[in-house]
Amino acid sequence: MNESREIVALASPMLRERGLAVVDLELPVEFGRAGELLAAALREHRPRLVIATGLAAGRSGITPERVAVNVRDARIPDNAGASPLDEPVVAGAPVGYFSSLPIKAMVAALSDEGCRARSRRPPGPMCATTCSSSCSTC
Repeated sequence: MNESREIVALASPMLRERGLAVVDLELPVEFGRAGELLAAALREHRPRLVIATGLAAGRSGITPERVAVNVRDARIPDNAGASPLDEPVVAGAPVGYFSSLPIKAMVAALSDEGCRARSRRPPGPMCATTCSSSCSTC
């Protein structure tokens, strides 16, 4: 089961009911393909906002990412068996991309609603892959 996908499947219809145009896309947990598929979807749909979710096994809360580092450094292999070490996600791109979201306010609001939440540093490797790929597409 992919809990992250389950949440998106629940949230998407609710957002559509509120009149928002929503495209939900399930990305594979594969360093090579995830960023490519996300970049292609961004070029096709040209969204104003991207919300990427993911599961970090063992983490006990929601952890918005403050920065996406432009490096693939896998602690464990992805679903295709790849274990990149110290590879750039996007060659020649900046070392990292900072979020423009109010991370501390988001964490506080989640906590006020009874959700476990904290900001995450450093970001996980799949976050780096998808965020760096999407930022370099815009």
